Amino acid sequence: MFLNTSITMNNTSVDVNVTSYLDMDITHVMTVYVYRIIYVVGVIGNTFTAVVWVRSRLKVSPVCYFIALSLVDNLVILTHALETQHSVNIQGLCQLVHIVFLAVQILAILLVLGMSIERYIEICHPMLGGKILTITRTKRVIVLLAAVSLLLSTLEGYTWALDPVSDTCDLRTHLPSSYLWIYGFSVIILFFVTPLLCVIILNVLVIAVLSKARRHSSAYGRSMMKPAKASFNTPFLVVSLYLAISELVYALVHLSYYLGPSDRSTWLHSSPLTGRWRSYDIKSIPLLFADAAALSSYALDLTVFTLSSKTFRKEAVGLIPCRKRKNQVFLSRNLLRRSNA
Repeated sequence: MFLNTSITMNNTSVDVNVTSYLDMDITHVMTVYVYRIIYVVGVIGNTFTAVVWVRSRLKVSPVCYFIALSLVDNLVILTHALETQHSVNIQGLCQLVHIVFLAVQILAILLVLGMSIERYIEICHPMLGGKILTITRTKRVIVLLAAVSLLLSTLEGYTWALDPVSDTCDLRTHLPSSYLWIYGFSVIILFFVTPLLCVIILNVLVIAVLSKARRHSSAYGRSMMKPAKASFNTPFLVVSLYLAISELVYALVHLSYYLGPSDRSTWLHSSPLTGRWRSYDIKSIPLLFADAAALSSYALDLTVFTLSSKTFRKEAVGLIPCRKRKNQVFLSRNLLRRSNA
């Protein structure tokens, strides 16, 4: 896996690990260029997406989830950038950054899970959905999910501390390795793998029911949910499945390192993992690529909604000033014609 070569300097043979230099180049390109492109695209796109949905005239529960998800995705990107690009060397802030970083990731996944459950109820049990699913209840659920995410991530602050020797935020040195291993494994299984698998299962059930509805009469398909909500089926499925699959791949890649052998001499496992991963100090190339792919799922909301939602495109075009003026002129002309008639 590693390519070693030998060069002669002053009649002395020196072994040089070419692969290690290649790994350093890949890591440099990923952290300096790829990550920063994702940060810029994500912050701009998510902000614009949130503005479009906030200004939208549609008052339905999926819009509430889309607004919350756009804002949370921005927080994921910003906290990831803070961990990756800067050394947090202030006691207290060190723990707070990691708590928030884990909390917003959990919240993003729980929001997608909440959307999946709501879509499943509305499509598979429309009579029940008409009774229990309201905008007010959806907003309360989003606030509750935010509180639960923050509560579940509080233990993350205990595992981090400011190292007085290196003056960097790192894992606490006095914690036993068994605790870190159990904690990290539990976080990945309980907060990432389990809810993401639930999202995929719910999406598969929804797709199966929608496919069955299309094979029946069109009247049956239209009666399953209100047209205002039915228009969000495609973007909902794309957003949820993209996040679920990318995060699940990252979690499985990370789990393979927990379960696999700890061998420093392989490209697949360049450093042993102890507990929670450090996103700003990933030394494994596959894990680095998996992390970038998962991070991109938080940065491409604008692209996903633009490509998959006709409603979003219509609302986004309506925000353009010249387009607004044309619409106003068109409406005023119609009103004038009607009054003359």
